[in-house]
Amino acid sequence: MAKEEENIMKLAEGFFKNLKCKINWDGKVLVINNVPEDFEKDFGKKGPYFLVFNREDYDKHENSELVARGSVLLKIIANYLEERGQTTLLRLNFNPNLKDLVLKEIDLNGYVLKGIDDKINYDYIIRFIFLTNFQYLNEREQITSSIYIKDKKILDKFDVEDFDSVEGKKEEINIKDINEEYIISKKKLKENINEKTKEIVDKLNFSLESAMNRIKSHYLHQMDEFNSEIKRNEENILSLKERIRKGIEKDVVGAEEKIKRLKSNIEKIKNSDDMNRVEKERDVYINDEKSKHSLNVNNKLINTSIIYYPIYNIDVSLLNKNKHVKHINLVFNPVKKELSSLNCENCGEKLAKVNICHSNHIYCEGCGNRCVCGTETCEKCEKLSCNICGRGVCIKCGARCSICNKYACSSDMCLDNLTGRHICNHCAKYCSICNKFSNKANFFRCGICGKEMCSRCSKIDFKLKKKVCVDCFKPTDFRV
Repeated sequence: MAKEEENIMKLAEGFFKNLKCKINWDGKVLVINNVPEDFEKDFGKKGPYFLVFNREDYDKHENSELVARGSVLLKIIANYLEERGQTTLLRLNFNPNLKDLVLKEIDLNGYVLKGIDDKINYDYIIRFIFLTNFQYLNEREQITSSIYIKDKKILDKFDVEDFDSVEGKKEEINIKDINEEYIISKKKLKENINEKTKEIVDKLNFSLESAMNRIKSHYLHQMDEFNSEIKRNEENILSLKERIRKGIEKDVVGAEEKIKRLKSNIEKIKNSDDMNRVEKERDVYINDEKSKHSLNVNNKLINTSIIYYPIYNIDVSLLNKNKHVKHINLVFNPVKKELSSLNCENCGEKLAKVNICHSNHIYCEGCGNRCVCGTETCEKCEKLSCNICGRGVCIKCGARCSICNKYACSSDMCLDNLTGRHICNHCAKYCSICNKFSNKANFFRCGICGKEMCSRCSKIDFKLKKKVCVDCFKPTDFRV
């Protein structure tokens, strides 16, 4: 299919689609139904229309309308667009299965998928459609250019026709000022039509050169007659002067008079109305050909479309091994068919598989570790080490001492028999009487046997006026 035919086909299909007509292809025939009355009035014919795009198909299909360069229908479409330039709002339709998408793209690694929630935000692309008219040599060529812009950048590979779209709603999308995008689109349009412009200019230059040569050749012949006469007179003048110089001219005075007459004849020829007329006539035809071979390029914005589409913000809820819920936030762009990556919360590395540490962090293999108890940890977890033995441990494997507030692992930590709170081995002391640990600040030495005892295992001997252990305490001695 020729490029020009393909462009006209796209123009016609897009035009009637924007008019909200019902369109469908029947082989190589574009069938148009539900045509607006104002267009039927412009065309002078009621729908439906059966459009074909080359003479061969036109001859094959009865009652068809030919849409090609110079055709009546194409001119009416162009005029209609010029008179009714408009802005349209289109929404792209998507209905993705987000659960299947997440499960396909990410290995959950045995974690339980509790649920998927999504929130939709809308993003948009701007399309500017320009109609370009090339006027030259009493001919008129028209092409349309669709330019798509997103975030002030040209989208060369996007085409709205590749997606299912419906008429949009103003309340669903907030559009900022698009003047800057319009300026960008005009620069891109200039680039797009450069090749076509150069093609026409080369064609015009070749044609102009041929016309100029023809005109110059025609008028050169006429000018040759005048120039030949001038040349003959100039040659006679030179001959007479040479005869006078050599002294062979007998009638010098007569020769000089003749030279004056010959010079006068030359001036008369040069200033004659006939010669001036020929020169002016030649210049008029040359300028006329230059004017005919000039190229007039006119660009007109015929449509601005705001094409908006959903961006899915996905909240994936996973149950980790501690039965705690981990929320993972992902973004899906259905136009690009891209799901945002799952990244390590420590180093940002892209992950293909989910790993969740005991503190509910997503981590990669390089940032993961295991405590002595087997619990998964990562670089983002709180860094704990035992104040007694110095081992790195997870928060499950110890606690902070209620006395010194320092962290100790479970091997170097005990419960205070008096308070029931955690104390480290540095702050604790073993009572040999009750066989339990207590804060060493609460220990006393027995006034009788000398054993160290916790305050719970001590009694006051009023007779001795000392604290004694329960083993040495004798109630019959009236001691309390």
